[in-house]
Amino acid sequence: MEAARETEVLITATSPNSIEDAINEAVARATASLRGVQDVQVKDQRALLEGGNVVGYRVVLVATFVLEDEGASVEDVGVVLEPSEYHRLQEAAEELEDLRAYGEAIEELRNGEDELIPWSEAEVMIEQERDELRRRGEL
Repeated sequence: MEAARETEVLITATSPNSIEDAINEAVARATASLRGVQDVQVKDQRALLEGGNVVGYRVVLVATFVLEDEGASVEDVGVVLEPSEYHRLQEAAEELEDLRAYGEAIEELRNGEDELIPWSEAEVMIEQERDELRRRGEL
């Protein structure tokens, strides 16, 4: 039998009520996203201040879980990202979408299927389409 590999990830959570609520939120996130969570360790805890008053609590947990090697498929694998990294990837995906749209537009112009419009107008149309896709939850 192959030895299981333990893996650690950082989970961040906040609560307006208490450190304990923030820990419970982080544990809920960890167990909802990862199978085989064995334990968590509080790596960092902070009180969030606004105008000298405590307005919330933030914790960073290290969650330890067993990495499954046997029978795992691509669909079974999950990734935990920091929100800033998620937003960076989302912006990169939007830039890639813009480049693909540009390539398609050039091809349509070459084939006589489309006409040139000023970028300022095209940019507004693209943003409107993105807003609509976001509203429908498709982007």
